[in-house]
Formats: sequence, structure tokens, C-alpha cells
Amino acid sequence: MAHDQITHGSARRHGQGMGRDTVVYALAIAIDRILGLLMLPVLTRLLSPVDYGAWSQTGVAAGLLVVAMLYAFPTIIVRRYAVVCRHATRLRAFDRLGLLSLALGLGIGLGVLAVPSWVARLVYGGAEYGDLVPALFLWALADAGAEFALAWWRTLGRIDIVAVALILRSVVRASVAIYFATSVADSPLASWFLYYAIIVVALSGVFIFLSRKTVKETTKPGKNAGYFDWRAHLLEATPLVTIAAATSLGSSLDRYLLTGWLGLDVLASYATASSLAAIPFMFHSVLGYTLFPTMSRQWASGQHAEAIKLMNQSLLMYLFLSLPVALAMTGMGVWLLPWLTTAHYQIDMAVFAGLSLSVVSMGVQQILLYGLLLQERGSQILRITLISIVMNFTLTVLLVPSYGTAGAASAMALANLSLVAWTARVLSSSCSWSFPWQSARRILFRALLCALPLFGVVILGGRDVGLMLAITAIIGLIYFVFDLCSKKSLLRHFSFS
Repeated sequence: MAHDQITHGSARRHGQGMGRDTVVYALAIAIDRILGLLMLPVLTRLLSPVDYGAWSQTGVAAGLLVVAMLYAFPTIIVRRYAVVCRHATRLRAFDRLGLLSLALGLGIGLGVLAVPSWVARLVYGGAEYGDLVPALFLWALADAGAEFALAWWRTLGRIDIVAVALILRSVVRASVAIYFATSVADSPLASWFLYYAIIVVALSGVFIFLSRKTVKETTKPGKNAGYFDWRAHLLEATPLVTIAAATSLGSSLDRYLLTGWLGLDVLASYATASSLAAIPFMFHSVLGYTLFPTMSRQWASGQHAEAIKLMNQSLLMYLFLSLPVALAMTGMGVWLLPWLTTAHYQIDMAVFAGLSLSVVSMGVQQILLYGLLLQERGSQILRITLISIVMNFTLTVLLVPSYGTAGAASAMALANLSLVAWTARVLSSSCSWSFPWQSARRILFRALLCALPLFGVVILGGRDVGLMLAITAIIGLIYFVFDLCSKKSLLRHFSFS
């Protein structure tokens, strides 16, 4: 009984900490998204559509390179070192994994820089963009370094530092990009992109230094770190990096195919629409960042049922927050996008609908994935991810020639919905879990009900920004009141413990 009381008290403290961490991290993500939206009207006006398409495509390609550079070490760090272990073990792991990540990054960089024309054709759709490849490599190196540093702060429970670092990175990147774009107005992206990348690499180096300092401060002098098992870390990471690479490729496959078939000019419009449609995914970023370490601790201590319960609570909260935003972006995106950017960026409502559905589905799948990761079912995760990629590629090839960007968005949405279904099926067969259909349907019904007035105004031709914002605010308030007045209110009953 005493053990149960201790376990319950520990879980409650972790729950309170997770709640506080989630709020802090949410503020950082919100600021990051706001800065991203502020950059959208600036860069789309300062850069040509082709250069903006290249800018956005660089970020997507860098994300895929980061997966290879880090080799899933951030996930391993959280899973292995968020639990109780000797502090000296953490410091040794920081040094060993950091050196290995650096070696991987430099090796990948040599490969990328050796064939810039080939990389440019693959990423940007033409060998003439080879001058952008060095900046692409440095961007990826900066992101990899920052993610490595953030993983250790996350493991140590220093979400406050993570939030500050994310805000600082967002501010620096936005400021530097806008500075260069305005200082060399009417100049091509390639004339300043490399200098931008060098600055973000320097910032990443500062993060790594400070992160190691934080880890070292928790290390007690004279404590033996023990043996660092390279083989165990690499064996554990190999299936995860394969899954991460497949997931990253699957989520950006539409970008690469559109670039190759329709060019960077068309991709620019699609990319700006994707930026707006991706807003709901920030709720997964917030929940997932604090959810997985907490689930890892619960799972490691044998509290499997509590971990699954927490996953379900987070899943429903994600749906509750993301669905109304996704519906709002679907309805307002058609007029909001050219208002934020320029008249060149025109996208049909079907594209916003497909992208929004794709984003919500991906968030659901990523939350369910935590349950499989804790059970170490990497082979099953990889299998369903690869099937989804093949399905996405096939649908994109079939739909894009006839429907253009709408076909690409539809293919992505159908592939991600299938990915959710397969992931849920595997999870339900591996543990005592079932998808909370009843609660999910209730959330969807309320979101659709509240979205009807907004869609009505859009269909009738409403375009006044003040009116649309007022309607959106009123609808949002009603949506939250609906939940608070319900006996099964998510907001009133949601708990991290």
C-alpha cells in the first residue's frame, strides 16, 4: 500500500510538471507560429515566387537530411535517459552520441556537396539551383544540432529552457531572413542564402554548448559513468531512423513531385497554403513534446495502463483543438492566403480541405505511434509507413496530372487517413486499447456545427477581415462553452496525472 501511495504521488507530481511544461511549451510554439505567419507576407513580397518556392523546399529537404544526421538519437535520448539513471551516464552519452551525429552530418555533407547538380534536380527540380545546395546542407546541420541540444533539455525536464531556445531560434531566423531579403532587395535568393545558413549554424552551436553545460551541471563529481554500449544504441536507433526517414519522406512526397512536374512557381503557392493548413499541427507539437517523456517514465515504471490512458486523453484533446482550426483554415484559406501574401498565391478550397485533413490525420497517427514505440514494435511501424508512402506516391501520380495541387493534397489526405487506420489496428491488437470513437464523433459534430456559420459567410462572398475575425472569435467562444457545459467536458476533466 505504501508503494502504491508513493507511485501515485510520483505520478501526480509528473502530471503537475507535465501540465506546467505543456503551457510553457505551448507559448513557445505559439510565438514560433506567429513569427512564421509574419514572415509569410514579408518573404512572399520580397522574394519572387520561384525563390520563395526554393526557400520553402530547402526547409523540407533539410528536414529529411536531419533525420539521417541525428539517426533517431533524440528519441533514444528521451527514451533511455528521461528515466532514472546515473548523471555521469548522461554526460558520456551526450559526448558519444554528439560526436557520432557530427560525424554523420559531415559525411552526409560531403556526399551532398560532391554532387550539387544532382541534389538540386532532386530538391528544386533543376540543376541551375546548385548554388543553393551548400545553404541546404548548413540549414540541415543547424537543425540537427538544435534538435540534439533540445532533446537533452527535454530529457532533463527543462522545458522552460526549451521554450526560450525555440523562441530565440524563431526570432533570430525571422530577423536574419527579413534583414537579408530587404538589404539585397531584387537580388536572387542564392546571393544571401549561404550567409543566412552560416548564422543559424552558429546559433545551433551555442545551443549545443549550453545544453552540454546543463547536463554537466547535473553530473556529480567522482561518479563512474559506466560502459557506453555503442551497439545497443545503434541497434535501438536503426529501426527508428528508418521509420523517421520514411515518415518524413511520406509527409513531403507531394512537394518533391510537384516541384519536378509543375515547378517551383506552382510549389510556392502550394507551400504557402501548407503553412496555413499546418497550424493545427502545433497542438500535436505541444502535446507530443511533453507527452512522450511522461509516457516513457510511466511505461518504464510498469504503469502501462496509465500511459495508454494519458495517450487517449491527449488524442482527444488534440482533436478538440485541431478540428475547429482545420475547418476554419479550409473555409477562410481561399481569401486569407492572397490577403496575407500577394495576388499570385491563389489556391482552391479543395487544396485547403485536403491539406487540413492530412495535417489532422498525421497528428492523430503520431500520438498513436507513441504507444507502439514504447512497445518497441518498430518493424510493424515501418511496414505501415512504407505502405502509406507507396499509396501516397501512387495516388499522387494518378491525380496530379488531372487535378494539379488539389490532386496532391487529396493523395496526401487519403494516405494519412489510411496510416491512422493501420496504426490504430496494430495498436489495438498489441495492447488493451481501442479508439475512442464516441468521444471523437462528439468532437467532430460540435466542430462542424460551429463551422457552419463561417462556411455560410464564405459561400455568400464575405471577405471583410474584421467581420471574419469577429465571427471566428464568437464561434470559438461558443465551441468552448459547448464543451464546458457538457457532462463529459474535455477541458474540465483533462488531467496529466
